[in-house]
Amino acid sequence: MNELYRKCTIRSIINLYVGGNDWPIGACGEQRLEEEGCMDALERLEAIAEIRALKARYCRLLDRKSWEEWGQVFTADVVMDVSDDIKPAMGEQLISGRGKVVEQVRGFMQQAVTMHQVHEPEIALTAPGKARGIWSMQDFVAWPDGVESPVPFRSTRALGWYEAEYAIEDDQWRIARLKLVRQHAEMN
Repeated sequence: MNELYRKCTIRSIINLYVGGNDWPIGACGEQRLEEEGCMDALERLEAIAEIRALKARYCRLLDRKSWEEWGQVFTADVVMDVSDDIKPAMGEQLISGRGKVVEQVRGFMQQAVTMHQVHEPEIALTAPGKARGIWSMQDFVAWPDGVESPVPFRSTRALGWYEAEYAIEDDQWRIARLKLVRQHAEMN
């Protein structure tokens, strides 16, 4: 599909579902973003699609234990808040920096069987190259028989959400800040 056709097709879909070019999408607080030098509707949809794909990679690479690649979903100075999940005696609750995030999560998850799922997000583009998102989530983590669990239980199934901030770094959307919020957890 050529680029012009793709853009026209997507613009037609936008116009059909959101009522034309005056869709108040507000990345810069204006209805007509293209006139303000900000993102037009197509660029916003592309950015949101890229952020959704980023979160899918986050889950897949985490569950596959592809630590080097998983680290690349984060900005170099990422801050991860796991205070709803990790008690102070177990590890850092507020982790700063890509390497430290990967190191701590690898320490907990390397030997575990995991499955992370996220559901329909709420994503807002807040400024050029910046966004926020909230993702409903559910995860399952279990340490098989014969593997020492780094926590005082053998498995957990939990529900909650991720609160995230995103930034473009090296021409890619990445997670700049992530907070895991637990609504419910069953531990065995």
